[in-house]
Amino acid sequence: KVRATSRSIKCDRSKVSFNTAHSEPKGLVNKQTKRHQSFGFVSLHEEASQDDDDDLDPLDPPPGIYGCQRESVPAVCRARSIALGLSGWLDEDGVDFSEEDGSLDEESSLVGSVKEIKQRQMLHRSSAPDPSLLAKECIRDESEDLALYALGLRELPSAVLDCTQITCLDLSSNQLNELPDGLESLCNLDKFTLRDNSFEHFPKVVCKLPLLRLLYMDQNMLTELPDEVGEMDSLETLGLDWNLIPNVPVVLTKLANLSEIFLIENPGIELPNEFIDKLRTRITLAIDNSPQIVKKLGQDGIDNITPQYNKVYPDFIVPGLYLGSLRSAQYGRVYRDLDICYLASIGRELKTYIEPHMKHIQLNIDDLTDTNIAPLFDEVHTFIDEALAQNTNCLVHCFKGQSR
Repeated sequence: KVRATSRSIKCDRSKVSFNTAHSEPKGLVNKQTKRHQSFGFVSLHEEASQDDDDDLDPLDPPPGIYGCQRESVPAVCRARSIALGLSGWLDEDGVDFSEEDGSLDEESSLVGSVKEIKQRQMLHRSSAPDPSLLAKECIRDESEDLALYALGLRELPSAVLDCTQITCLDLSSNQLNELPDGLESLCNLDKFTLRDNSFEHFPKVVCKLPLLRLLYMDQNMLTELPDEVGEMDSLETLGLDWNLIPNVPVVLTKLANLSEIFLIENPGIELPNEFIDKLRTRITLAIDNSPQIVKKLGQDGIDNITPQYNKVYPDFIVPGLYLGSLRSAQYGRVYRDLDICYLASIGRELKTYIEPHMKHIQLNIDDLTDTNIAPLFDEVHTFIDEALAQNTNCLVHCFKGQSR
């Protein structure tokens, strides 16, 4: 159950699985078992906390002007949708990713899933509220919050630029790839959300917002940040999850008030020594636990950097053997970075990615604490020994970590 408050999202954690400290849902809910498949491409940086009341009534929307279609909201975005003020509970059925076989290719597991969700977001556009009218209502009501979520916007309506009183603007799940000149008229903006759009270049006009503290540009296609970002003196939190950024941007070391940077699921991202050397403020860095990053930061961090690892890579056990979750078995870069050519999958209905040269065994047992796995030892040990004899590495994984 998820409900909205003015500043937080409260979740029953038995329904939603979290794998990073900034509350990123680990994956999609399997509608038969309510387990989570590991398609973790939605980040929710808002505060999440346990709700002890199992029989809560839906709350009224928090103050603000909201434009969002219930029918267009994908399952993985339902928590965010309710936070935007949708009345009532959204159903848990969501997107069905079930397949006849137990394997998938890397593109379909990551990119294909995003494409399907975007298609679902395009449903019922004809009934979408008029964003210009919503902006005018915002001005009339002197509201501080304006959310134009999942409306298929390709450009920002000019009426939004007249909402000079707003402090929060949410343009998530649209098709924006640029922002207009004149955005600086939103001089009171404190929080700006541009998640799940089509930005390939960071919109420099955002750097002209003098009071902006929270900026979320997750799930775009950004590859770098311009030098102008170094002029965003008020910025405290920057969300860049699920982009294509190859290095932690050194320009961020110029921001004296920056305390949180989210960079998970930027494939192959590296941490330059220049960033470490120039950083003068204490920051929390959310990033994938690649061997190169962990080697530099350790498990507990160094100097001014406290890491929050997104656990994509498996744990090293002994030379030649790694132990991981289902997520580790869905990324080709994990196999390539760790020279993994043998994969042992322990559990049922595990959707894994297998590269052509790899060897794979699938052992179907229940991933439960009381399952007897002893009968599998000989077969798995022989498989691991074969990998070691070939001077390559083996990954053993299950679903939740109870059988592997």
